[in-house]
This record gives sequence, structure tokens and C-alpha cells, in this order.
Amino acid sequence: MKVKFILSNDSILSRPTPTVLSDRCRTLHMRSCASGSAPDIEYGSKPSSGETAEEEDWTDISGVVSLYSWSLIMKDFLEGLSKSAWETSCARYNASRRLKIREIFSTISIALIGLSGIALSLIQSSFGDVLGNSFNNLVTAFSIILSMLLIIISLIEWGFAAGAKSEALFRNAELLNEHERKIKLYIGKVENDNSSDSFEQADVLRDEYEKIKSTCTFNHSPLDHEYHKIVRQRFYIANTNENFGLIRSIKGRFSYAISSIWGYLLVWVLVFIFFCKVIDKVI
Repeated sequence: MKVKFILSNDSILSRPTPTVLSDRCRTLHMRSCASGSAPDIEYGSKPSSGETAEEEDWTDISGVVSLYSWSLIMKDFLEGLSKSAWETSCARYNASRRLKIREIFSTISIALIGLSGIALSLIQSSFGDVLGNSFNNLVTAFSIILSMLLIIISLIEWGFAAGAKSEALFRNAELLNEHERKIKLYIGKVENDNSSDSFEQADVLRDEYEKIKSTCTFNHSPLDHEYHKIVRQRFYIANTNENFGLIRSIKGRFSYAISSIWGYLLVWVLVFIFFCKVIDKVI
């Protein structure tokens, strides 16, 4: 079957030229061919009265094609907006979780450093003779270093405010998640409604997404977004050309796990090693 379409200038697409409509028709035809349901389509303008072609073979569907084209364009735009809101919310959930872990580690570290200084003082007072003068001086120096670390870490964490940032990112992620569900709901309406109000509402949704995102003054890091991709790698493998090898997955998970706590882990290791030396000297 051969169907001939008239591509006129009268449409809702801001009066496009026949060539523009012809290109969009070809796009729609290619998508239909992929499903095996497309007829043999010939594109062009309606022949003039002086031409030999029979005019009854031509059907004017410019408006229908225009509406369908805009429906696809707006649906793609809304799906892209929904994906952006989903990715941003997931990344900010990850950032909130990472900063919360940092806050917990900093609190524990401050407590352990304070207890370590007290413990070293008790060991010095009880086993000063056993330790010897040189090692006793070393313990005193290490106690001073721990006191300095206690002050430095307290000031850094007070200025960084990891807990406040974590809470703000979590609230923003919740709003973005709610907005993403709102966009998903509106996508179903677009398939049956192509009026100008639909386009205005789509722009309102886009503007609302930008406003929600800007309400949080703290942004997530690329590490949080990368961790999101690794966790949801099945989605990205199915819908994008990204590759997720074993090295990328291990590196992303490891980097996310220690990015905010590696400094505290280093302090813990040093304190543990020194305490082992002190206990070994006493025993």
C-alpha cells in the first residue's frame, strides 16, 4: 500500500515549511518501520491542477503529523526532565548519607581522642618507672599531639557543618523525588492532550525543577553521582552506551565509602599503633 501525504504550512508548529514537516514525517515513518506497521509513504506537496497526478490519491494530514510530532517531542523532553530529577535526587541522597557518616565518625573520633589522652595520662602516672624516661617523654609528646588534634578536628567539623548539610541535601532530595513522580504522572496526560496549555505546563515543570534544585545551597559531588550510576548500572547499561567494568565498580564504591572518613581512619590507626607500643612496653 502506498500513502501520499500533503505537507502544508498550516499547522501548530509555528508555521513550518513543507521540508521541515517532511523530515519529521520521515522520522515518524522510521519509528513505525521499526515496529513493522508502517505503510509505504511518499512525501511531498500536493500537485498543482496542471500536473497529471490524481489529486484524490493525496491526503492532507499535516495537522495530525504536527500534533503527533509535538507529542513525541514533549514526551521526550518530559522524560529527560524526569530522569534529571531522578538522578539529582539519588545523588543528593548519597551525599546526605556520606555526610551523615562523616558526622558520626567525627563525633566518635573526638570522643576517642579525648579518652586516649586521659588513658595515656593514667598510664604515665601508674607505670612511669616501667616506661623509662625516654619513652615517658614520647608518651607526653603524643598526648600533646592528641590534644592539638582534638581542638583542630572540633574546629574543622564545627565550620564544615556536615550534619546541617546532610539534612539540607536530604530535604532537597525528597522534594526532587516528589517532583519526579509529578512529572511521571504528567507524561501520561501528554499522550492524550496536545493543547497549548500542555506546553505551558511542561515549561512550568521545568522551571519548578530548577527552583527546587536551587533551594539547596549545598550541591552533591561527582562522586555521589558516580556511586548512583554504579548502584543503578543495570538501568544505564540498558538505556545508554556506558560501560561498567569491575574496576570502575570497585573504585566507585571504595571511593564513596572512604572519601569522607579516610582522615579519621588514619588517626585511629596511628593511635592504635601507639597504644600497642605502650601496652607492649608496660607488659
